[in-house]
Amino acid sequence: MQIRKIFFRGLIFIIHQVGLAGQLHGRVEDMEGQPISFATIALLSSDSILLTGTITDDSGNFIVNQPSEASILKALCIGYHTCYYNINGQMNHLLIRMEATVKQMAEVVVKARTPLVERQMDKIVMNEQFICRCEQIRTKIASIGMIVINNNQVYKQQKVKEKR
Repeated sequence: MQIRKIFFRGLIFIIHQVGLAGQLHGRVEDMEGQPISFATIALLSSDSILLTGTITDDSGNFIVNQPSEASILKALCIGYHTCYYNINGQMNHLLIRMEATVKQMAEVVVKARTPLVERQMDKIVMNEQFICRCEQIRTKIASIGMIVINNNQVYKQQKVKEKR
């Protein structure tokens, strides 16, 4: 019986919250009036807690359920400045204009490299750089008192004390 009471109270609470929510319709455009596709629309409470959100469609339109405690609409999209709007319960359609951000990127240089080791059908081909790198590693290992055995296992060299 107690579980049934809790269930019905929870159900009434959910119905009450859905009943208080309205729908907010809008359109997101750039400064030239072109629609911005897939911009994020977030509804925030007065203390900036995310309540709900959506994204715009191909033509920049969006529909979002507006909880009664929503007071801020945040619109953001890559390449545009983030916009904030104060909303109230009586507002049901909104036109959002976003200003583009311009950032100059540094020059990007793409260099091609051959793989160090290439496996083919009947053999394994090692690039010359790979062989040189292996020799550098062997030299470095030897310089810190380690030795490399033929099966590529590394051991620390032991100094033998001479008896007098």
